[in-house]
Amino acid sequence: MTATAPKAPATKAAAKATPAKKPQVAAKASAETASKPSTKPGAKPDAAAALAFAMPNFELPETLMPDGAIELAEKSLASARDTFAKTSASVEEQSAAIEKSIDCATKSAKDLNQKTMDAVKSNMDAGFNFLTDLMAVKSFSDAIELQTAFAGKQFETFSAQSKDLQESLTKGIEETSAPVKAAAEKTMESIKAA
Repeated sequence: MTATAPKAPATKAAAKATPAKKPQVAAKASAETASKPSTKPGAKPDAAAALAFAMPNFELPETLMPDGAIELAEKSLASARDTFAKTSASVEEQSAAIEKSIDCATKSAKDLNQKTMDAVKSNMDAGFNFLTDLMAVKSFSDAIELQTAFAGKQFETFSAQSKDLQESLTKGIEETSAPVKAAAEKTMESIKAA
């Protein structure tokens, strides 16, 4: 029995020493797991592993870049921005000119269509009137005289209608192309000025 009594106090001392060592062991184990990346598939890397594999920062200090190179880069960037702004403005002007040109073409086509329809109606009315008058003629000489007068009048009418349609078509083409032509000339002048 004497042997059992001394063992009891030794276990108490060992029990007291063990809790003091556990926090140190736990801290050491957590530091080891934090520095090692997880080998499990699908596991998320922790912050320490992310830092270990992060890309290095390659920023150059300003002292390594000569002042002339910085100024040249800034001028090039400013020039590129200016060119982009001018190009963008030119594209907007061209788009507006094309829209205006399409509007003019539509208006000219409607006008030309209306004049053509009026000419066709006028010619058909003149033809029906001629046929009505021709049916009322009593002699062959009156028919020839009526035919000659109708042909002369129709030739004059046809010439006037053709001239009117040609003028309308020419005016429509000029009005349609004018906005695009003006925008193109403005763009060329700005390119020459640059």
